Amino acid sequence: MRSLYQIAIHLFILGMRIASLFNKKIKKGIQGRKNWRNSLDDIPKDANVIWFHCASLGEFDQGLPVMSALKKNTPNAFILLTFFSPSGIDHYQKREHPVDLAIYLPFDTKSNARTFLKKAKPSLALFVKYEFWPNFISECKRAKVKTVSISTLLRSSQVYFKWYGGFFRGALKKIDYFFVQNQQSKTLLESIGVKQIEISGDTRYDKVIQHKNSSTSPDPVLSQFAAEGPILIAGSTWEVEEKIIKKFLESNTKMKVIIAPHNINSNNIERIQSLLDCPSVRYTKYKEYQGNRVLILDTIGHLTSAYQYADYALIGGGFSG
Repeated sequence: MRSLYQIAIHLFILGMRIASLFNKKIKKGIQGRKNWRNSLDDIPKDANVIWFHCASLGEFDQGLPVMSALKKNTPNAFILLTFFSPSGIDHYQKREHPVDLAIYLPFDTKSNARTFLKKAKPSLALFVKYEFWPNFISECKRAKVKTVSISTLLRSSQVYFKWYGGFFRGALKKIDYFFVQNQQSKTLLESIGVKQIEISGDTRYDKVIQHKNSSTSPDPVLSQFAAEGPILIAGSTWEVEEKIIKKFLESNTKMKVIIAPHNINSNNIERIQSLLDCPSVRYTKYKEYQGNRVLILDTIGHLTSAYQYADYALIGGGFSG
């Protein structure tokens, strides 16, 4: 299976290169990976490198409280951040963060993983939520780099828990410690022989509390919309949470909701508006309050400042993503 994976990852890279000819997002990811070796040369020689890997911006939000704590409490800490998706690289700087260097994660070949670790020399590697790349994990083990998975969320449908998933289970077993979101994830890991596990919840809740209690500059659109009535903030929502919001609006007629969907493309926004079937407006089209009960953030970067207006918060992805 190991040999098949090595072949598959090279075929995956070839497929991505072909797809980049037709897809701008994939093209950006391919181009962004060209100079990762040179980027790692910018790390100071005496730095204590702590490496975080996040698939995209949502996982970055989960990792952010941990990054901030480690940066504050670790002498000479250098936070190295890798993303798989362009949306992470493009938008993470809109957050207040302690990151020293952010790059795309090189594709998961043995040689890439070995070169990455040789250049970066991390003392600790942290993987956020559920993106695990076998070659990088194996090379961390070989190089004696401690590995931790935080805000881990696992489901029985994932390959690690299938009869044919032995190779991928092996990658999970090489991780030194798991901080999982729920009992289900802990039980699944225990079922494959993993013992170093602690239930710590979703670190996005820590981030929400931080923003709720911080002094953020007022946003004129959000301030006007939230002026009257209790406010529910729903961040990074998927369809399952949006169906819950619909029922919530129907049973709480004075409540208003600010939604930041996981996917902000126009078709998805229209789907949400149709589903909720109540007066709603997009952030980019808001002019003045006209009785709308729902404000949809069709932008990236405004969710953080929205939490100061919240009476209640719903964190998306707990039922699906």
